[in-house]
Amino acid sequence: MNQQTATRWVRVPMQAGDRVFTWTLTQTHVTRSWQVFITQQDWDPNAPLSRASFNLTPFCQQLF
Repeated sequence: MNQQTATRWVRVPMQAGDRVFTWTLTQTHVTRSWQVFITQQDWDPNAPLSRASFNLTPFCQQLF
């Protein structure tokens, strides 16, 4: 995730509505929740990711 180039991370246009996301966890660990954040519309895929790169309101949350 620390390597940033325009060809490594691809923008995926999204419209409002329900989405299904699937994760495969390969190790057992204690997790209380997942929060998923989306990058700002003006995100630069060639710049290192920072807090300012993301909308700070998660668009998806899962509590366990």
